Amino acid sequence: MSLYISNRQRHNGAGLNQTYIPLLLERSETALQHRVYPVEYELSHLLIDAYEITNNGTTDIYYPVLPSPFVSLYFKFNRSTVYSTLCGATTTLSKIHIPPKFTVFCVRFRSGVTDFFSTSPAKDLTNTTMPLETFFPYSSKLVSDIQHGESFHERNLRIRQYLKTYMPALRYEPHTMLTQCLNLIHKRHGIVRVSELASEVECSDRYLSRVFQFHVGISPKLYCEIIQMQFSLQEILT
Repeated sequence: MSLYISNRQRHNGAGLNQTYIPLLLERSETALQHRVYPVEYELSHLLIDAYEITNNGTTDIYYPVLPSPFVSLYFKFNRSTVYSTLCGATTTLSKIHIPPKFTVFCVRFRSGVTDFFSTSPAKDLTNTTMPLETFFPYSSKLVSDIQHGESFHERNLRIRQYLKTYMPALRYEPHTMLTQCLNLIHKRHGIVRVSELASEVECSDRYLSRVFQFHVGISPKLYCEIIQMQFSLQEILT
């Protein structure tokens, strides 16, 4: 099992200055590749990381995924078949079914950027999986590019090219107050009261909860609990 943590700071605006990368489990029967997008990456204000798991065995794999406050794109494919979905924030342990000789490629967006691709509240996506075409224009091209990409590196390049070409990725700016809250939560490993967060950003507890439900999909209290769990697991495992 591995955990990737990095400090980040956007060059403009109130960017994330500290964040965490959720735990990824490493198993002997899987070929796991992982890329964390650095601060210098031009889409780091949107994307956290990407990972890819290939089932090289002859039996099905059920890959466990811990609760996560992120929206993720999933592509599951082999040479002849491909499935693509968008998954909102998750509050329970889930599993990805990977048949033999299939690959799963996942791209994770930062918390609070759901309004980049949807006008609906993020809470409508929580613990929900939706077809990619519901939110992403020309998604069939993206799906084809991912399926036929020759490597994990090339699939990352295809994601970058798509977001820059077909969506306003470079013009998007995350919610400033929410970003400040996320900075505080990550810095304190989730050990912070909602009232303290609201006081730090000078708003009411009720307004802060509405912002989290709309942009993240879960309450600030639950977000803190997930962060606490992630950092606690890191300490136990290391």
